[in-house]
Amino acid sequence: MIRHLFSHPFARAIIAVVIAVAIIHLFSALTRDRVIEYKQITVKSPNVSPSINGYTAAFITDLHGSTEDTVSGMVKELSEWGPDVILLGGDYSGQKDLPGVFKRLSQIGAPDGIYGVEGNHDDFLTLREAMREGGAKLLENSGVSLRPGLYLGGTADLWRRVPDVAAALSGAVEGDFILMLSHNPDTAMAHDFSGVNLALCGHTHSGELSLFGVWSPAMGLVSDYGQRFRSGWAKSAAGTDVYVSNGVGRHSPLRVFAPPQVILVTLEAENPST
Repeated sequence: MIRHLFSHPFARAIIAVVIAVAIIHLFSALTRDRVIEYKQITVKSPNVSPSINGYTAAFITDLHGSTEDTVSGMVKELSEWGPDVILLGGDYSGQKDLPGVFKRLSQIGAPDGIYGVEGNHDDFLTLREAMREGGAKLLENSGVSLRPGLYLGGTADLWRRVPDVAAALSGAVEGDFILMLSHNPDTAMAHDFSGVNLALCGHTHSGELSLFGVWSPAMGLVSDYGQRFRSGWAKSAAGTDVYVSNGVGRHSPLRVFAPPQVILVTLEAENPST
């Protein structure tokens, strides 16, 4: 029976395709998916005033157990890029010297500093102290004006505590371009993000094991919204732009068509001269 199946041309073709797909995915896992992708995105908005036109932010999330060499490599790459601010999306667990990680990231020399939120794998009190010791600032359902016309908010993690978007945005003024850090992108569905211009999230890792980078069977474990927040651009329930990074670390032995990422954000004014 089995011999007869393998002798059929159609069956042989299917088997050949399956083997080819497996080889392609294994090759990706052993090559490109081992290297951090520094992905540049540009956000053009009428809320970007001329004074912050060209403002840059580096978004790093889900470090998990990333090695010292990985962190040092990011510091080198981002020092060359020269972002105005470093934004951290949570899940730093697995770092032996967490304050040291924040101190190394400060070597990038971002003039507006380092801000971050907690993730579902973080102990909040430990993280708060580590960020304080390392010179970074933890946003706890709170926010800060980075520059006139630019406001950054950050929420508590959806799985561990209670996000309060209104509190995070309470310091913003009319006309601000509002960035929001929230570890879990599902927060943008469960809470009102209508006042936000851009939300930066992590958590999903692009499912880590992905079929050609378009579908991951693991997304049901990390999100209530299927593939919606797997990776890249998405929309909140209110229609707000959400960008989901694949993050840097991983849980599974290999990433497959889900390369680690650092996101490089540039804000662009629609009318920079007015």
